[in-house]
Amino acid sequence: MRHLTINQNGFTLMELIMVIVIAGILATMTVGFITKPMEAYVDLSRRAELVDSAEMSMRMMARDIRRALPNSVREITNGFEMINTVEGGRYRDRQDPSDPSTTPLILPGGVEFDILGNLNNAPDTSHFIVIYNLTNTGNDYNAYNSPGVGIIWNRVGIAAGSTTSKMTMSEAMGITQGSPRQRFFIVDEVIRYQCTAGVLYRQQCSIAPSPTCGTSAPISNHMECDSTSFSYQPGTAARAGLVTINLSLISEGERISLLHQVHVDNVP
Repeated sequence: MRHLTINQNGFTLMELIMVIVIAGILATMTVGFITKPMEAYVDLSRRAELVDSAEMSMRMMARDIRRALPNSVREITNGFEMINTVEGGRYRDRQDPSDPSTTPLILPGGVEFDILGNLNNAPDTSHFIVIYNLTNTGNDYNAYNSPGVGIIWNRVGIAAGSTTSKMTMSEAMGITQGSPRQRFFIVDEVIRYQCTAGVLYRQQCSIAPSPTCGTSAPISNHMECDSTSFSYQPGTAARAGLVTINLSLISEGERISLLHQVHVDNVP
């Protein structure tokens, strides 16, 4: 009788262990190659988001600062504020420009004046006219103040009937001298930037010695700022004012610090 022999081939236990070990080594190497680029991409995306958020905030603040009424920028707790200008121009200050002895149109009690060159848009009666703003504190020549006893005020409302070439005021200003450059400004509100609990807010407020603000609009979070993050130097006759903004943004251990300075034209 013949016996049929069948050869059975397979893996030994040692061979299986070696395959598992080699596969583990290859998997570890592959994960390392994939993980590092992924981590770098996530880190880069986080930094780019922080930088973009900070630069957007800087651009917004710089835009508002450049539109601020001269001598209206002032520091507040963890921020700063300013009176926003809508438009401006030059006024004709005398009935006869060729004769300095003629009566001024604005001083000491006129309520209307001619505009040298037309405005872009007809004046809005909800806005205000400001002439010769010299300070953001105190009583006199301070556009934050309203008319009052003993106050030389320089901000009044715009009356109906004003046009792009002629301005009618709601009342006579209290100023005793006009702008050396015959400049006037149309303003509407106070813009305030303030950092609270790591969030930078932009607020729109009424014009008053103590502005009343509406709803705060957050423009950036993950913010690290305090009283040293914003500073204002009002400048002198020889140089412009300067707003310095120093912000730090923090997210998941990443920190981005940006320094920005904006010059302020304080010529009234």
